[in-house]
Amino acid sequence: MNTQGASSSSSPPSSLIPRWKYDVFLSFRGMDTRYSFADHLYAALIRKGIFTFRDDEKLERGKSISPELLKAIEESRFAVVILSRNYASSTWCLDELARIVKCREDMGLIVLPVFYFVSPPDVRNQRGTFEQAFAKHKADNIQEVESWKNALREVANLSGWHLQERKYESEAIRYIVDNILQRSMSKFSIITKDLVGIDSPMEELITPYLGLGNSVCMIGICGMGGLGKTTLARVIYETKCNHFEGSSFIANIREVSEKHGLARLQKQLLAQILEESNIDVWDVYDGANMIKNRLRHKKVLLVLDNVNQLDQLELLAGDHCWFGLGSWIIITTRDEHLLVQHGVHNIYKPNTLNDDDALKLFCLKAFKNGKPEGDQMQLSQDVVYYAYGLPLALVTLGSFMVERTMDEWQSAVKNLKKNPERKIFDTLKVSYDGLKEMWKAIFLDVACFFRGKMKDRVIEILENCGFDATIGIRVLTDKSLITIENNKLWMHDLLQEMGWEIVRQESIEEPGRRSRLWLREDLLHVLMNNTATKAIQAIVLDSFEGDEACRKLEACPEAFSKMCNLRLLIIDNVHIPNGLNHLSNNLRFLEWHGYSSKCLPSSFQSEELVELKMWFSKIEYLWKGVKYLNNLKLIDLELSKNLIRTPDFTGVPRLERLCLRGCINLVEIDPSIGQLSRLTVLNLEFCRSLTNLPSNMDSLRSLEILILLGCSKLAYLPENLGKTEHLRELDLTGTAIREVPSSISFLICRGCEKQFFKSRLDSVFCARSLKYLSLSTNKLVFALPASISQLQKLEVLNLSNCIQLHSLPKFPSNVRHINAEGCSSLEPSPALLSTSNLLQPFISFFNCFKLVEYNEDIDGLAFAILKHYLKGLMYPKIGYRTSDKRKDRSGDAFNIIIPGFEVPPWLTHQRFGYSISIELPPNWCNSRWMGFALCAFFRINRSCYSSERYSLKGHVIALGDTPHGPHRTFEVVIGETSFKYSVGHLWLLYLSRDDWPATGWNYQCSRIKVVFDTNSPRVEVIKCAVRLIYEQDVEEFNLTIAQCSSSCINTSDGWDYVHHEFENSAVVKAAKFKATYDDNREAEPSASWSFPEETEGAIGKTKDEEESISEQFRWSKQMQCLIIEILANEATKGNKPSNTFMPGSFALAGQAISDKFGVECQPEHVENCLQTIKGIWRSITQLCNRKNCFRWDDNLKMITCEKKVFDEEVMAHPDHDQYLNKKIEMYDEMALLFGKDTTRWSSAKSFSDVDSEKRIVDLESNCKDIIDFEKASKGKQVSSSNIAFSQARSHRKRSRANVNQDASNDKFSKQLGKIELAIKKLKKDQLDVNELYEEVMKIKRFDKVMLESALDYLREKCSTGSSSYSKKIPVGHSCCKLTSEHDFEGPLFPSSFHGDTI
Repeated sequence: MNTQGASSSSSPPSSLIPRWKYDVFLSFRGMDTRYSFADHLYAALIRKGIFTFRDDEKLERGKSISPELLKAIEESRFAVVILSRNYASSTWCLDELARIVKCREDMGLIVLPVFYFVSPPDVRNQRGTFEQAFAKHKADNIQEVESWKNALREVANLSGWHLQERKYESEAIRYIVDNILQRSMSKFSIITKDLVGIDSPMEELITPYLGLGNSVCMIGICGMGGLGKTTLARVIYETKCNHFEGSSFIANIREVSEKHGLARLQKQLLAQILEESNIDVWDVYDGANMIKNRLRHKKVLLVLDNVNQLDQLELLAGDHCWFGLGSWIIITTRDEHLLVQHGVHNIYKPNTLNDDDALKLFCLKAFKNGKPEGDQMQLSQDVVYYAYGLPLALVTLGSFMVERTMDEWQSAVKNLKKNPERKIFDTLKVSYDGLKEMWKAIFLDVACFFRGKMKDRVIEILENCGFDATIGIRVLTDKSLITIENNKLWMHDLLQEMGWEIVRQESIEEPGRRSRLWLREDLLHVLMNNTATKAIQAIVLDSFEGDEACRKLEACPEAFSKMCNLRLLIIDNVHIPNGLNHLSNNLRFLEWHGYSSKCLPSSFQSEELVELKMWFSKIEYLWKGVKYLNNLKLIDLELSKNLIRTPDFTGVPRLERLCLRGCINLVEIDPSIGQLSRLTVLNLEFCRSLTNLPSNMDSLRSLEILILLGCSKLAYLPENLGKTEHLRELDLTGTAIREVPSSISFLICRGCEKQFFKSRLDSVFCARSLKYLSLSTNKLVFALPASISQLQKLEVLNLSNCIQLHSLPKFPSNVRHINAEGCSSLEPSPALLSTSNLLQPFISFFNCFKLVEYNEDIDGLAFAILKHYLKGLMYPKIGYRTSDKRKDRSGDAFNIIIPGFEVPPWLTHQRFGYSISIELPPNWCNSRWMGFALCAFFRINRSCYSSERYSLKGHVIALGDTPHGPHRTFEVVIGETSFKYSVGHLWLLYLSRDDWPATGWNYQCSRIKVVFDTNSPRVEVIKCAVRLIYEQDVEEFNLTIAQCSSSCINTSDGWDYVHHEFENSAVVKAAKFKATYDDNREAEPSASWSFPEETEGAIGKTKDEEESISEQFRWSKQMQCLIIEILANEATKGNKPSNTFMPGSFALAGQAISDKFGVECQPEHVENCLQTIKGIWRSITQLCNRKNCFRWDDNLKMITCEKKVFDEEVMAHPDHDQYLNKKIEMYDEMALLFGKDTTRWSSAKSFSDVDSEKRIVDLESNCKDIIDFEKASKGKQVSSSNIAFSQARSHRKRSRANVNQDASNDKFSKQLGKIELAIKKLKKDQLDVNELYEEVMKIKRFDKVMLESALDYLREKCSTGSSSYSKKIPVGHSCCKLTSEHDFEGPLFPSSFHGDTI
């Protein structure tokens, strides 16, 4: 945010100097209103600060108006004309009025008439007393009579106020004053003329609260000093105060209360709001009571500026009930915690200015609206960069630079960092001065050492130094001195400079006398010149800030001996040639990378030391004998390659972490390690010379993590290690160890030598306490044993990059996360559906390309798992889990990522891009709503191995009347792996209603927005989708699953197109179809080729298969039509007394289905099927009722519409394609079943291509069962091309009946090969029928029947595949053209249908 000035002062923002001397000119008849209405109005205007001109009663009056009054009229912005009974009798008043009207025309004077006990028509037409007055004027031969009459008429036609009897004058006066106040307020753009960047924060702050008219709103504006909080509050006050009954701006409360006390401020508040000057406040408690009692019914605007103590708020605005409804209380402060303590929940935090606004503000002050030229522009940008968007700094520095020479500019800019501008420094230091001593020390440490560091690590270091850092960091955050972003500590550049300056002022000349050293040159000076003193408390020199000179420095060893109060030392590669002989025994934290001595100084005996870190050191041993460091918690000697043995640990009983990673020459661990009862982490990674571990490690009763990665010579674990009760993580990767302890809960075993693998893996699956198991990057894992299902505590299984893994077993139910990224050999299997058994499955099949071959569900494996998961929720007795175990869930309920090429149409709302917003239907959150299903189709645009971690986040945002709706976020992270460019993946999520915020809010939600964002531009979200899941959807899933056999997995080896780019997939489809055809032909050379038909019964099944089908049979259209026919007949017999049938009707239909189709159909199956058909009928009737869009042709039983309407409707609702412009078979029977609730419209064949009865008759004769009940019940998009191709295929089948099949097989195979070559010529994978036919027609001697059959098959395959390979085309037109050119006997596609999908 930004503003013109940004200090805590109360100076108002500058505005344009007005051209008016007076705000209001009062014109009135003295004898009528001088001592009544006019006087009261004048007093009210003055109280509101409206400068008003009123003629003096003693002013000597002549026959004409005085020049003084004429000038006053011209210098006024408003003229209030009080038209009373005797107004026209005064020529003086009439002259005033005439001049007022002239100024209105010439100068824009605003005229506001008040009709004081006179009617506007009488004034306009000069009736009554006005008529009498003008008769007298006319008798006196006054020439101005006509101009006066015109002036009266013009004023009487203006909007004003009409005072009549029984009207309160005070109420009218209040309306007049408010109107003038509102009009007199300068427009916002004028008030903020010199304020830069004010529009955005004004909108952000005010907009959410403008609608809170019947509540008291306390708003906090919080931020660091100089940010413009006061200016923002002042602008709001000046633009909005006229909307309130009273207002007060109490400026700079911190300073005023310290000097004069709060009673004075209470008196000011009451005087400004009540407009009384003689208010006495005896003490602060009396003042608080007066504010509460006198303002509780008054709508007020109150600004409390620069508050720094809680009692200031408690005594000036103690509670919401102190003020009337609609009041605004705005509080500016640097301390957010004050607002929280006082119950202020609406807190606005302004931002600093962006670069453009910052430069604009600086130039506005430095060049007085001019623009910098030449070198001044670069210097201006340097100043703006230094100020880092802080308005106070920009205004102060800009004002300082006015009229400076170029040399002075350069000198000033160069001096900024060395000597900060005092005004800026003093303003910022106010917040620091108000801190306790410990908070000051923490602030200086953060400013000097830890800006940009991880918060948790900084807190750990500071607490090791004896500070209460957790609460200290929170206090500094509340005081707006630091901020936390991404869990890192940050502060404004000028606040950091303030901290540096505070430390520098401890000793301007000598760094050795300062408390903190952080600059390379200062540390070099102290060490080289031996100027260290006991004042030094901390030294931190980051390695990246050092240079080669510092690393080769031969420091004076005595320098450290003088730093007796040193508590913190973080240093890198400072070389002590003769060894270090002393370190402060007050050291609490020692981190010295590249320490060059063989051991620590023998005199070093710090009882306070908590952490000792010496990476890349030359240490051979830490100390000899026993050294008592009672508070030491961490020893980290990582990559100290000279270390041979560990020290005696007897004197460090509180040691919690020991890291010896990369100590490649370590051969011995001192047995005293067994005494470390508090040790939780032991890291021996790549200690490749280590051959054994101490036998007494069972005494490490707190040990949780043991890392033995890369200890290649380590073959055995101590026999009693299994007795370590808390051991939860054990990494045996790269060791020769064969067995693991059975009590382990966290095991990492990445990669393994072949000779150790089997025995180790067997022992792993006997560890029944395992919660986390990682077998990643293990080339020896081909399949997991079934015994993994016995690991009932297992929650996380990491199998990433196990490239030989072919299958997965059934998992224990507690598993939450399965990471199978990069398992490129993993194949689809029935066991994969068992993952739906998991309570909260989070499964990653990233780069598991073979899983695309899963064929049980047309929507793919991920959706099959989700459907089974939802089925388990709905039907716990027959699902995989019980409902009790799934009721108590938190977080996202279902996550899966898997290779894929398109979002299935099952997700009804889809959109290209990274976001989608959908309107929610009325009553969407009813009792049957289960949750949301979300999907993102994405790819990672790179074709190589990468160690980068990519992440994809999904956000579900609820939108409605409430400004801040619920917002849920999900995230999936893809670790280091190989990538194949343009191979897409699907990320499918399910958000349960149990995880959605309180249902009470849902009724206010009318839309949801789903957004997917990424951490890298390489991650591209191509398409996203969302669907609301209801219980009836799951019922349909259950019906669909019942129709399918146990499993249908395609294991052909031809599925290699995942390695190709999307542009090649159409070619591969044709090639795969040809290969499949050739394979079938070779297997059965005498069999005739036929396209897939629906199975009408269980034929040729084994006994076991027949038993399975008796429970799970496939619903066909014939079955559904038979049910409709039987039940319609039952309805005519009176067996449907109400909305349902008699039980015997369902039994009759079930028996008929069983007898005819050879399946076992129970009455409940019939009832469920009837519900599905009822859903179809409901869709039909809803469309019929939309008479403004569609027409009903009762003769044809068809819902018709224009092509444009058809295209728009299908685009918005793909599933409606199956009902529009198509004959609805068995319409009358369904009407008997469900009741005719559609209106019988007159025949209106409005669809352009339904042009003749003959075409319709042909259509009816060639196409039976136009509506595919099965597809309709699934909610699957069925394009109109299904109908067209169905008719064409029926015609061609009759033609093919006489074709010699044996002779045509070879020809068909060759024809497919030619089609494949034709498709290869297409540049894009969007099969345009025109281009395809043009290419195909170039093939010589093609067989028409076989070619048409091949195209039918390709069309069907494309319709069930990726819709991105499809393209809408005008089939009727193109095919008629092709027919005429190539002498076809008849059109391939009926011309009555448009928009067929290829």
